[in-house]
Amino acid sequence: MQTLSAPKKLNAYDTDQVNNAIISCGNGDIEAFTALYGAFFPILRKYFRNRDITPEDTEDFIQITMQAIWHDAKNFKAGTSKNWIFTIAKHKMIDECAKNKTQQGIKKRVQENKYPKPRTIKPPFEAVVALEQQQIICMSVKVLPKEQRGICELFYGRDVSLPKVSTSIDIEVQTAHSYLRKARQSIRNTPKIRTDLECAPTHPCLS
Repeated sequence: MQTLSAPKKLNAYDTDQVNNAIISCGNGDIEAFTALYGAFFPILRKYFRNRDITPEDTEDFIQITMQAIWHDAKNFKAGTSKNWIFTIAKHKMIDECAKNKTQQGIKKRVQENKYPKPRTIKPPFEAVVALEQQQIICMSVKVLPKEQRGICELFYGRDVSLPKVSTSIDIEVQTAHSYLRKARQSIRNTPKIRTDLECAPTHPCLS
């Protein structure tokens, strides 16, 4: 890797000095970058102002351009320094102007309330009913007797087989099955579920 040093005070019109400074920036030389920044700041300011860029945006564009020069310096090919710098400046100016124009357009449309209001997508009636039924069933399970509630939570909530459920709570399989049957019957007898039988039987607890 080529290592060169740039003078602390750089002559922006000296091609060799500018080439060396850019190459040094590519090697991470902060002093070279400082010299390059100081030399091209007034030139870039004039460049942007001559293109009707506002003073505030000009300062921002210079910062953005110099950041790009620092990051892209490692790809620089000696001998094309001025063209290289002003090509970066031009593209950054175009990008930032397009971005600003888009932001201004969005702001204007928001102020004028021209954006269409987002549609509210309502879920299908069946899905609403099913969700309501599921919530009712879950609430019904919570008020079951302790033995029935525990079996429902293991069998339906955690997908544990009935033999394993009976082993985990130390009861016979037939007893566990009896508790489960009683729990199903209690849930079926919940008033809201009993009046909405079109949806309730689809829930696993009611199968």
